[in-house]
Amino acid sequence: MKNTSIDVRLFINMQMIVDDLEDDFHVSYFQKKDNPEALVTSEIYYGQKELRRDTLYVAASDVFEKYPIKDRKICRVSVGPTDTASGMENCPLIVVRGKANWQEIYNRIQKSFNRYTLWHHRLMNIVEGGGGLYELCVAGIDFFKNPLYIHDENFNILAMPMWVVGMSEIVIDENSGNVSVSLKTLKKLKTDKEYQKTMSVKRAALWNPKRNAHRVLYVNIWSQDDKYCGRLLIQELNSPFKPGDFRMAEHFGKILSLAFERNLFKTSSVTTFEEVLRSMYMGEPCEESYLTNRMKMVDWERDHRFVCIATTTLFDKGSVISLKKVCSTISMLLKKSFSFTVDDKIYSICNMTLAGIDLKECRKELTGLSESLDTVSGVSMEFRDIRRFPDYCRQAVRALKLKDEEHDPVILFSENVLSYIITHFQDEFSVDMVASEAVNTLMEFDRDNDTEYLDTLRRYLENGMQQTLTANELFIHRSTLIYRIKKIEEMTGIDLSDPETRLYVQISIRLMQG
Repeated sequence: MKNTSIDVRLFINMQMIVDDLEDDFHVSYFQKKDNPEALVTSEIYYGQKELRRDTLYVAASDVFEKYPIKDRKICRVSVGPTDTASGMENCPLIVVRGKANWQEIYNRIQKSFNRYTLWHHRLMNIVEGGGGLYELCVAGIDFFKNPLYIHDENFNILAMPMWVVGMSEIVIDENSGNVSVSLKTLKKLKTDKEYQKTMSVKRAALWNPKRNAHRVLYVNIWSQDDKYCGRLLIQELNSPFKPGDFRMAEHFGKILSLAFERNLFKTSSVTTFEEVLRSMYMGEPCEESYLTNRMKMVDWERDHRFVCIATTTLFDKGSVISLKKVCSTISMLLKKSFSFTVDDKIYSICNMTLAGIDLKECRKELTGLSESLDTVSGVSMEFRDIRRFPDYCRQAVRALKLKDEEHDPVILFSENVLSYIITHFQDEFSVDMVASEAVNTLMEFDRDNDTEYLDTLRRYLENGMQQTLTANELFIHRSTLIYRIKKIEEMTGIDLSDPETRLYVQISIRLMQG
C-alpha cells in the first residue's frame, strides 16, 4: 500500500476523559484552558519534576498543593473536597469530588485511555489487515453504541451494517443489490440550503433538520487534495451523544479518509467477511490465525451463539438480479449477520449473541422477509464454533427441503429433527426392516379384530405413561387402560419399563404410521 500524508495518530483530550468519569463519579469542576488534543496516557503525580504535556497527571488535591506544578499547560486531575485546587484555576484541570479516592479515579482514567486506544488499534488493524468499510462500520457501531453508515459523493451507501426504524429511507437496486438513499430523500437534500452548507464542513457536526425525530452526528470525508468523497452519519437512536464523541467521530473520519485513499471499498485486494465465509462454505482452507483476526474485525468470538440460514425465492430461480436484492435485504434485516449467494440460494450466518435474539425472533424477521419478497428460508440449529459453519449451512438446506411438506415460509431444523432422523435411514433400508415387530403385530391385530391397541400404546407413551391422562384422552376408564397395556405386553413381549424399548417403539409407530 502506498504511503499517506493523512495523520491518523490518536490524541485524547480532557473532555473525553470527563465524559467517561461522569458515568460513575461526580466531576465538580472542569477547566480545559490551553488543553490541546495531545494526551496519550496518564500517570500518578507525586511531586516528580520531569513532566510531559502529553500526559494527564492524577493525584489527591493536597498533593498538588504540596507540590505545585509551575507549567500551566500540564493537564491534571485533582481528587479532593474542594471545587477548585489552589493555584490551578488557569490550568487544564478536572476536579472530582465525592467518596471516590484518587486511586479509583486513576484506575478509571486508565481504563478510558485503554478503551480509546484499543478502538484505534482495532480500526488500524482492519485497514492494514485486509478488512474494508463494512468492518470499520461494525467497529464504529460498537464504539458509539448507535447505528451508522457511510455514503459516497453520489449518495450510494458504501457500508450499512444495520438498518433500524428512524434511519434514512433506503432503496435496494434490483440489478446489483447495491443500497442507496431513496430518490425522495435525495431530492429533499439537494434542494435544502441548510444541507448544502454542511457539504463544506471540515469537522464533526450535528445535522438536525425539522423532519428528523433524532439528531445525526456527521463527518465529511475528504481526499488529500481536499475533494469531498462522502460522509459518515451516526444516528442518535440508542445512546445520547457526548461532547467527546465529536472528537472521536473526527478521528474515525480520518481513518475513513485513509480507507477511501486505499480504495478499501473497491480494490480487489480487500476480502470481505462475506467472501471469507463463502470460501469456508466452498471447502477452501482457512488458516486459524487469519480467521481469528477477521472475526476480531467484526467483534465476533468463538463462543458466541450462531445460526445459519438458507433462503431461496419462489419465483424464477434463474433470476440472479432478485437474489442480489434479497441478499442485501437479509444482511440489513438481521442484525449482526452476513449473507452471500451460491447458485440459486442465499446463505446467511447470524451472530445471535451480539444481535440479542433467539430462534423465535429470527423466524419472525425471516417471516417478514417472506411476506415482502416471496422467499422461503430454512434455519439450522444453534451452534458455537464458527468453523462448523459449512455443516450448519447444510442443515439449513435440509430444513429448506421440507418446504413442500411445511406451509410455513420459515422452517426450523430444530422442529424437524425427529422427522430427519426417522426418514434418513430409508436410503439404505425400508421401514419394515427397521421398525419394531411389536408395532406390526398390533397393527395386524387391530385390523383383524377392529380394536385400537396401537393407538392406545401411542398415546400412553406420548403422555409419559400417565394412566389417568391417557384414559381421559381415550374416554375410557383407568382400569380399562391398565387392562389394555397388560394385554399389549402379553401379545408383543415388550417390556415398557425399559426406556430404550419405549423409545424404539415410539419411533417405530411413527415410521409405520408415516
